[in-house]
Amino acid sequence: MLVTVAISTTQNVNTVTTEDNLANDLTQISASLDLQEPKIFITSPLTGSLFNLYSNVIVNTTASDNIAVSKVEIKVNGAVFCSVTNPPYNCKFKASGKPGSTITIEALAYDNAGNRSSTSTSIQIK
Repeated sequence: MLVTVAISTTQNVNTVTTEDNLANDLTQISASLDLQEPKIFITSPLTGSLFNLYSNVIVNTTASDNIAVSKVEIKVNGAVFCSVTNPPYNCKFKASGKPGSTITIEALAYDNAGNRSSTSTSIQIK
């Protein structure tokens, strides 16, 4: 028996079709390929905002994806501070450091396919 396999791709969907030489047992399998990374924005705090030492900093983000966002991580000075799996994708931390120092905040959005995107902002300690 001879088996023919055909693969076609349309709008990120791969379709595999197999057929034997007698045109029996036609099998078609479709699978979606998610190649689009999620979008993430930090809506607050704004870059350059000033915070008193030990005051609460609330990080608000919005994230979206063509299929679904699986999680959002918030990093403060490079270290993961919180991970949120459901909207709203927000978290809070205490401003620390020397007066005049800068705190870098990075937000990373992930989807179930492993795609990732990030954005960052920075604030100042008074």
